[in-house]
Amino acid sequence: MKRRKFIQSTALVAAPLLFNKIPVLASSQLESTNLQTLANAAVNCGKVLVIIQMNGGNDGLNMVFPRDKWSQLSNARSNILLNENDVLPLNNNITTGFHPAMVAMQQMYNLGEIMIVQGVSYPNPSYSHFRATDIWFTGSRSDETLNTGWIGRALDSIYPGFPEAYPNSEMRDPLAIQIGSTLPFSLQGPKINMGYSVADPNDLLNVINETTDPAPNTDYGLELTFLRLMKDQSNAYKETIQTAYNVQQTQSTEYPDNELAEQLKIVARLINGGLNTPIYIVNHHKNFDSHENQVLETDRKLGKQAENLSYLSSAISAFQTNLKK
Repeated sequence: MKRRKFIQSTALVAAPLLFNKIPVLASSQLESTNLQTLANAAVNCGKVLVIIQMNGGNDGLNMVFPRDKWSQLSNARSNILLNENDVLPLNNNITTGFHPAMVAMQQMYNLGEIMIVQGVSYPNPSYSHFRATDIWFTGSRSDETLNTGWIGRALDSIYPGFPEAYPNSEMRDPLAIQIGSTLPFSLQGPKINMGYSVADPNDLLNVINETTDPAPNTDYGLELTFLRLMKDQSNAYKETIQTAYNVQQTQSTEYPDNELAEQLKIVARLINGGLNTPIYIVNHHKNFDSHENQVLETDRKLGKQAENLSYLSSAISAFQTNLKK
């Protein structure tokens, strides 16, 4: 596997698209040896990496429960801990369980379709969500600060000079696509953010269907129409994205009614359509900073976190079903 070939499959473009009002962006770039090894291993393997960004501080101990530490959990979090009988059991894993809102992901785990990695953190944590996010996006050590993202650095080293002369015969499609929110810092390269971003999926659909929301009949509206025209003309990947999205699927999958599911549905359509983009980043539409009402006093199985985990579980399950088809 050639490292250069991998990076050719992972950069993003700097122009916004929307699919069903979900923002989409495309990007490119690593300094961590482990991440570089991961990138090299992925070269030309035919796999697609889909990253789901969950914003805020998710309570991991109230999502994936260490059942073998229940007495410690009871002592440390008596005000929010669920009844142990409500935790979803996992096949061949008596020490771990899922939140009851994650029934769909429990079924996936029992089928061998997902894995759990516990204890992910960094040395001497500051307990700042912002610092943790910086480390996550940049791949830095806990005692250093980087101003580039791990994906962006990898893409920049493989595609020097991007975005000039792209797309080309070796890589006609975006190297990475971001749907939802703003361009993630993980795609920031040394000189340019390598991403193709749309904050609202419908904007991407507007590009695909070559439609735009009507501009007002004013001087401002005329300027807006001109800017939209320039944006579309400069969007080098517009045609390939449109073509892939409009390829018909022989079987349809019913997705739950939430914005994360809509983003993953777009990704599935682009994969089905033959787009060679190897990296997608989507965003959970709810914030996990649920300091208040994380659980309900009347029923600890319910609350803000339970709602967020339900969205996550059902969306991933539908996406997996669609990929199988």
